[in-house]
Amino acid sequence: MKRPRGFFRPDGKMPDEVTIRLECPDGFEDLSDAEWSAKVQDAVLREEARAREERVAAGRRVLGRKAILRAEPTDTPKTVEPRRGLRPHLACLGKARRLRELDALIAFRAERRAAVLRAMRGERDVVFPYGTYRVRAFVFLCAPPPVAAVA
Repeated sequence: MKRPRGFFRPDGKMPDEVTIRLECPDGFEDLSDAEWSAKVQDAVLREEARAREERVAAGRRVLGRKAILRAEPTDTPKTVEPRRGLRPHLACLGKARRLRELDALIAFRAERRAAVLRAMRGERDVVFPYGTYRVRAFVFLCAPPPVAAVA
């Protein structure tokens, strides 16, 4: 596969050409190369057909070549994608642990917010809670890591 023009620096570290080797994954050893290739091609064609049907059902069109070439790198969509309802900041299978971790996250955010407000008032001896690293660039200290509880 040759390196695309205009994407990489001519004098950059990337090679002009690379070889991509496709191998049959575990579980398909009984297939010949031709059978594996046909299986992959069939799966790609089925997925393209499914995406096409979904697009047609929704009344959407494919952006054409000329429109793509007219687009600027800084262009933004005219429509807004709806935001998702979930914004998980942690995940735990156990409900009790999840609740403990959520309490800890709420406490961390409150402590951090208090430190930010103190720093904004001009206090220079503010110590931010452990886990707040960006403030180091502003010459503030971060608390040391908590000592792990011994079970």
